[in-house]
Amino acid sequence: MTLSFITGILLARSLELDIWAWVYISIPLITMLGLLVLIFNKIGKSTTSLFTGIAFLLFISIGALNYTLQTASKHHSHYSSKSNSESSFKILRITQKLKDNKFYSKYYADVLSMDEKETSGTVLIQLKKDSVKPLVTDAVVITKSAFSDIQSAVNPGQFDYKTYLKNKGVYHQMYLENSNYKVLTQETTTFNGLNGRLIQTINSKLKNYRFSPDELAIINALVLGQKQDISSEIYDSYTDSGAIHILAVSGLHVGIILLIITFILKPLKQIKHGNLIVILCSIILLWLYAFLTGFSPSVIRATAMFTLVSIAINLKRKTNTYNTLIGSILIILIFQPQFLFDVGFQLSYVAVFSIVAFQPLIANLWHPKYKLTNLYWQTFTVTLSAQFGIIPLSVYYFHQIPGLFWLSNLIIIPLLPLILGLAILVIVLVLSFDKSILTTFFASTLSYSIYGMNYLLRWISSLESFIFKELSFSSFNLIASLLFVLSLYFLWKYFSAKTIICSLSAIILLQCSFMLTKIHTASNEFVIFHRSKHRLMSLKNNNRLTVYTDNLIPNYISTNYKVNKHINTVSYKPIPNILSFENKIILVIDSTGLYPKSLKPDYVILTQSPKININRLIDQLKPQGIISDGSNYKSYVRDWNLTAQNKKVLFHTTEKGAFILSSE
Repeated sequence: MTLSFITGILLARSLELDIWAWVYISIPLITMLGLLVLIFNKIGKSTTSLFTGIAFLLFISIGALNYTLQTASKHHSHYSSKSNSESSFKILRITQKLKDNKFYSKYYADVLSMDEKETSGTVLIQLKKDSVKPLVTDAVVITKSAFSDIQSAVNPGQFDYKTYLKNKGVYHQMYLENSNYKVLTQETTTFNGLNGRLIQTINSKLKNYRFSPDELAIINALVLGQKQDISSEIYDSYTDSGAIHILAVSGLHVGIILLIITFILKPLKQIKHGNLIVILCSIILLWLYAFLTGFSPSVIRATAMFTLVSIAINLKRKTNTYNTLIGSILIILIFQPQFLFDVGFQLSYVAVFSIVAFQPLIANLWHPKYKLTNLYWQTFTVTLSAQFGIIPLSVYYFHQIPGLFWLSNLIIIPLLPLILGLAILVIVLVLSFDKSILTTFFASTLSYSIYGMNYLLRWISSLESFIFKELSFSSFNLIASLLFVLSLYFLWKYFSAKTIICSLSAIILLQCSFMLTKIHTASNEFVIFHRSKHRLMSLKNNNRLTVYTDNLIPNYISTNYKVNKHINTVSYKPIPNILSFENKIILVIDSTGLYPKSLKPDYVILTQSPKININRLIDQLKPQGIISDGSNYKSYVRDWNLTAQNKKVLFHTTEKGAFILSSE
């Protein structure tokens, strides 16, 4: 059922049909299934493969229908269906504070109305810094600013922020500054607002104690699920040491919370209907904690799973862990189908499945005699088993593997329950007994603990020779790797001729995936990247890359391209005036404005805002196309574009995307 439901979500996302199309598909399937049930009941026959097949198809259509229904842009009330102009009044409510960048504070906001007509949908708010006071969750603002498109990735291999926001149901952005909006009210009226106000209260009280900004950010991440204040240095140290999962409130944290709740409520089991009371209290407290953390995908997943676990444990029912996990996936995707495309959601579930599958097998290899040794052995087996599933996804999404993940987790995981429990205790104390001696003592203890944890992980991350970066992985490689891991599990647990054949087949498939990837990326390419105020070009010859740039050191754009194209060798050279690619001549004209009049290039690249007569250049050189990179003045680019259009010559500015010539 769950696999069919997920298939439906994927189909709906790729086909982008409207709601009625899936309704028309679902109705005949429901009718056929109902008729088969009546016929089977009448003749006393059990279900057949036909019944099963129709049931699977029905769940596929239901998954697709559910996804389409919950895709806001498909609704007639969505703001995108209204007129988007600077003459219309728009009322928005701030729903979430995001991590700021250098120039703007960022928020998600719901569009409540446009010109007094009720609307729906969420937009990204970019609030210019230093010109206004920060907005708070639930603040209602009115503005005439128009919605603008979110720019897609302009360079190959670059992180696509537009797709990332689309997966969250956000399709447009809006820029605000002092002169173009007004705050109508900042009263708290929603769950998000109450959550934001509670977190703000907790932080204002915690700041009265001697927590450094980094320590306060870690407390917010560990307990409250707020990661936007973590510095880049601390975040990188946790990433490179393989302990980044500690900062994402997920199954580990929720499991610890459930253990604490179960321990506190244990006496209630002695009274009449005690188990039922414990179940209800556990569920309520778990979901209150989920509310406190802002209902992130990982927390919802973990809370849903542990809710089912809590019910099973307290009712003393035997439970199948795989069914519990898959059941929680189905429940979550019914309410939030977009979570399927959340990287944290995927990593979280794959990690838990890997632990459930591999940890018992690895743990049985050794049975330590001493409790402390056993504790570290169990921690090591959990960490190692999680990596079987996580590594393929980590390489695919983040292109790196922290080699010392086992060391950081061996040290941190046994201490995490103590640090997390201490952090929760401190928060309860600052809300109840602020500035008491007891609160000060525990706050100081927590501060030293987090300082020690940060110091240790910073040291581990400094051992760069153990961090494997810039690893290339295609979608085909990912699927083949996960199938190989699955075959390895069955081979280990059910050793037989069939599982050996499956494992060998998985190995062959994995090898084929790398061979196909190599063949697919074997073509030659010339790329002019977009980099504001800089010049950057590259020439790819099979798996060798030559980067032409003013600054002869690696940069994130060329590195992303290298990883995306599975390139092994990279060299850096100054930008020449003339380049050749696949019998095409490419002329580069820089700030000097000098160029050979007799040359007949196929393409002309304009860089560093050369003062040239574009009309004369086109008449003299007669190029097929003119390309402007990110180092030119925008006013120059506009004039060049108009002239090229009048001359009916191809003109491309890299602001709209990198210019690519390919041998394919």
